[in-house]
Amino acid sequence: MAQTAKAKAAKRLHVDDESRALMANPEFREALAQAKRTPPDQFITAEELDRRRPLTAEEIAEADAWLDELEREGKVSIGPVTGTASADGVRAVSKSTQ
Repeated sequence: MAQTAKAKAAKRLHVDDESRALMANPEFREALAQAKRTPPDQFITAEELDRRRPLTAEEIAEADAWLDELEREGKVSIGPVTGTASADGVRAVSKSTQ
């Protein structure tokens, strides 16, 4: 049985303007492709990443402001943590306790 257009539309993910703009950026797409090609044994820890390139006070303040906005919009709930790395090696910057 063929799906109707309405059923197909309901399955589509909502993509916001910022995500759409990022995916249209060839440099961003290449960075994603490179990350996908990186074997897990070549990932680095958050501690190593912070040693190689620590966040500046300005970057931390920018991330805090961005996360505060997301929390106000109810899109995320962030606990008091600092820079972390997920199991897949992608760095996540969360609110600082300082």
